Amino acid sequence: MSKEKRISILILIVLTGFCVSVFYHYVLGAYNEQGYPYNTFLFAPVDRFSDFYRVLRSNQDLNPYFGTQRMLQYPFLNFLGFIFSLMPLSYAIFTFILIVAEFMIVACSYSLKIEGQPTNWTNVFILSFLTFPFLFDIDRGNFDGIVFVFLATFMFFFTKEKFIFSAIFLSFAIAMKPFPAVFLLLFIAEKKFRETLIAVLSTAFISLIPLLIFKGGFFANLSAALSISRFPDAIGSSGYFESNNFVFHSMSMFTIFKVYFIESGIIQRIDMSFFSSLYVKGVLLAFIPMGLYVIFLEKELWKRVTVLSIAMVIFPQISGDYRLLYMLVPLFLFLTNETTSQSDYFYTVLFGLLLIPKNYYFFPNTITEGFHDFSISYPINFFIMVLILLSIIVTGVLKTKGIPALKKAEAKY
Repeated sequence: MSKEKRISILILIVLTGFCVSVFYHYVLGAYNEQGYPYNTFLFAPVDRFSDFYRVLRSNQDLNPYFGTQRMLQYPFLNFLGFIFSLMPLSYAIFTFILIVAEFMIVACSYSLKIEGQPTNWTNVFILSFLTFPFLFDIDRGNFDGIVFVFLATFMFFFTKEKFIFSAIFLSFAIAMKPFPAVFLLLFIAEKKFRETLIAVLSTAFISLIPLLIFKGGFFANLSAALSISRFPDAIGSSGYFESNNFVFHSMSMFTIFKVYFIESGIIQRIDMSFFSSLYVKGVLLAFIPMGLYVIFLEKELWKRVTVLSIAMVIFPQISGDYRLLYMLVPLFLFLTNETTSQSDYFYTVLFGLLLIPKNYYFFPNTITEGFHDFSISYPINFFIMVLILLSIIVTGVLKTKGIPALKKAEAKY
């Protein structure tokens, strides 16, 4: 499948999914007079930008670890929150939106560029601004949008073999939230051990410097940053790990398991604390063969990045909708990939389905933050990513073993 065909199918899926969802929720809201969650595919309108405002409030006095508004552990993220808090709120959120939106335009125009043809700005607009993860991140004002900017920039330099710049931008992403550390395996796979060390040391440096300027002193701040129990909004204090009907808006495998327990009526028979401990051990064990696969077996960069991105999204115990932004990084690589295969259509469709709203059914027995608004979108996105993951790994393993049919198909394309 040519790049032009891949782009056409992807844009068609994104545009159709967006339009159908807008029409569906408009009808429910305007004509059926139903309120949230039926009148929007985003979060409750009264809570718009609240993720952004909470980060700013907890950091406006340079006291993120001992003040009354403490919320986040990560020092560099808290420092960015302080920088934004220096502006009036309206200017701060406008600046945040501008950074993420402008980067989306640049990244999408680069990825959708077809050699010898002028830029199709309609396609750029659709992929930049009509995808569900982008709209959800902007609606929440979540700093995962900035993490995505750092991750995509890291990957750009990585593809250009400017590995030191790549390592530095990866360290910015890891310093904000630890999950992007999985991409250190890409340096190891390329035997770039110096750059791996640079990324690790740079992450430590970026994380430790803000602790010097926060109130309370360096060592007290460091101790607090390493102790999640100091944070009143920590997920451990929310009931998320208890045998009840409460979950977060999350597509993580842990959440999918708990929703299954709730909806099947067996939640009261499950020791969720024990299950949580077992889950953490299980995903750590599951990641080992995935990491080995990325390092030793898979040769295509976009597939390596896809495997790591999916692990980063579904393995943490909570993973909000905005984390689907991370899946744009392997998508951009897939679109710019020069080789073609029989599976291109398959992956194009699945990537497209990840980017559209799917809030057409809500689980009746599951409660989130005060609402019955846990939609079918979460398990659908989870299973789409699992399907992509299994397809890449199984195909890669079979190809390595020299299955004749796969060799013949590879030679044909």
